[in-house]
Amino acid sequence: MPKPGKIVGLDIGLHSVKAVWAEQRGAKTTCTRTEILLLPRGGGNPAAVIQPWIQQVGLSGASCVIGIPGDQCMFQPLLMAPNDPRDPAQAAAMEVVQFNEMASETMSYSFAPLSLNAVESRLVLAMVRPTLLETMLARATELGVRVVDVVPLPVALYNSMEQIVDRHAEPYMAIHIGHATTEVSIGSSGGFMFGRAFSSGGNMFSDAVAKARAIPFSQAEALKIESAGLGESESGDGLTAVADLWLTEIQSCLSVYRSGYPIRASGVQRILLSGGSAALPGLARHVQDQLGIATVVADTLPDGSPSDQPATYVAAAGLALSGLEAPATSLSLLPEHMRDEQSFRTQKPYWIAAAVTAALILGVSLVGGFRDQKRQEAHLHVVSVNLKKMQDLKQDIEVVRAQNKQLRGLAEPVSAMLHAGPLMRDLITLVANRMNTDDWLDMVCDAESYFSPTAFSDLSHVGAARGRNGKSRTDKEKSADDRFRHIIIQGYTRTPDLSTVKSLLIKLEETDFVETADLLGDDRVISSLVSTNTPRDAHAKVFVIELALAESNE
Repeated sequence: MPKPGKIVGLDIGLHSVKAVWAEQRGAKTTCTRTEILLLPRGGGNPAAVIQPWIQQVGLSGASCVIGIPGDQCMFQPLLMAPNDPRDPAQAAAMEVVQFNEMASETMSYSFAPLSLNAVESRLVLAMVRPTLLETMLARATELGVRVVDVVPLPVALYNSMEQIVDRHAEPYMAIHIGHATTEVSIGSSGGFMFGRAFSSGGNMFSDAVAKARAIPFSQAEALKIESAGLGESESGDGLTAVADLWLTEIQSCLSVYRSGYPIRASGVQRILLSGGSAALPGLARHVQDQLGIATVVADTLPDGSPSDQPATYVAAAGLALSGLEAPATSLSLLPEHMRDEQSFRTQKPYWIAAAVTAALILGVSLVGGFRDQKRQEAHLHVVSVNLKKMQDLKQDIEVVRAQNKQLRGLAEPVSAMLHAGPLMRDLITLVANRMNTDDWLDMVCDAESYFSPTAFSDLSHVGAARGRNGKSRTDKEKSADDRFRHIIIQGYTRTPDLSTVKSLLIKLEETDFVETADLLGDDRVISSLVSTNTPRDAHAKVFVIELALAESNE
C-alpha cells in the first residue's frame, strides 16, 4: 500500500495515549513531534478525555497508524518444508483455515516472510479476532482519527528497534513496559520472529513503591523513577521481588520462542528495554544479571532525534515507521475494504494529474489536427463524389443481377413441370380411375410450389425457391424429379363426411405408384388459392391431398 508523506503513530493504552509525528525527508525518516496524554486512573469514559486532546494537538483528520496490543493477537511461526510447492501466501491461508476450524471463528490475519538463512523458508503469521479489530476501528472513528493502518504493537516495537540498534544477524529482544501490559518482540535483521504480550507492567512497580512508603499511587508513579531503585532504597526489596515476578513472564516468553526456533544461532543476544518503567533505576542491570543477556535501555527515537523520554515513545514511533515507509517487517491487520479505500485516496492525486496531462495532450492534438482537417476536406469531398458514383453503379448492377435471378426463378417451375409432364399425366390418370364420379379435381401441383410462402416479385428475395421449412434451395441443389416427389391434389366432393375422399386415399396407397397419401387439415390448406376457384356445386366441399410418390417412379 502506498505510504503518505506524513503520518502519526498513535498508541492508545489504558493509562496513556502517545502520539509520534513522523515524515519522510528525502531518504531519511524524521520524528518531528511527540505528545502524551495521561488518562485518569479508575476507568470512566476515556473518550471524553481523549477527544478534546485529539483536537487540541491537531490529530483530527490526520493519517494515523494505530497499534493493537499483543495480548489481543496470536503470532504463529511457520517453517515450510524444502520441497513445499506452496508459496507463503498459500501456506498462511491454509494455516488460518485450520485454526478457524478449531476456534469456530474466522480470523483476520497477515503474514511476513523471514530470511534467517538460505536453507530454511519461514514466515510469521499474525491473527486477530475481527470483533476486536472492529471495536478498535470504531473507537478510533469515534475519536475523529483517520486510520490508514493497524499494526500489532510487538511488530511496531521491532520496526522501531531495527532503526535504533546496529544491524546484525543475531536475534535481540525488545521489551516495552506499559502501564498494565508488557509487549515483547524478538527479531533480527532477517525479520520479525516472535511476538507476545502479558498482563504485567509498570503499575506493579508503582504499587510496590506505594506500599513500601505508604504514599498514594500517583506519587509512587513519579517517585519510582526519580528516587527509588532496585536494592538501593527502602522500597528496593519490594521492587526486586516484583521485578523477579515480572521476569518469570519474560523467561516464559523466551521458552516459547526457543521451542519455535530451536537452532542455537537463534538465541537472543541482546535485550532492549523501552516504556515508561524502563528507566526504573537498576532494572536493566537486574534483567541482565538474572537472564545472563546484555540489557540496555533505549535512549533515542528511531531516527536519533532527541527526546525527554525517548523510551516512552518507542512503540508509537514504530507505528509511524510502519505506515510511513517500507518497514523492516510489514504486518498489516487493516481490513481489506479499508485498505482498498486507503489505496484509492493515496492514488487519487496521481489519477487527477494523469487526467490533466491527458487533457493537455488531447488539446494539443486537437489544435494540430484542426489545420490538417481543413487540408483534407477538399480531398474528402472529391473522394465522396467518386464514391457516390461507384455506389450508384453498384446498385444498378445489383438490380440487374436481381432481375436475372428473378427470371431464372420464374423459369424454374416451368422447366420442372415440362420435365415432369409424363409423371403428372400418369398420376392424374391414376387418380381419375380411382376417384368417385361425384368428385372432381381442381388443381394438381408439386408441394413445394403449393407451400411457397412468397411470390417472385420482391427483387430482394428472387432467384431462390423456398420449401415448406423456409430454407432456400437453388435449381442445382434439387432436381425436377425430387421436386415433384410430393404432389398436392385439390378438388371438391359432394359427400360432407369426405368418405369418398378417404376411400380414394386407401386406393392410392394400395398402388405401387404412391408411397403415402394424406388428407391435409384446414390449417395447412392455402386459403388464398382455394378462394380464387368457384366450385361447380354450391354444396361441394373442398379437399386437399398430399401424395408422396414412391422412389421407383421418380
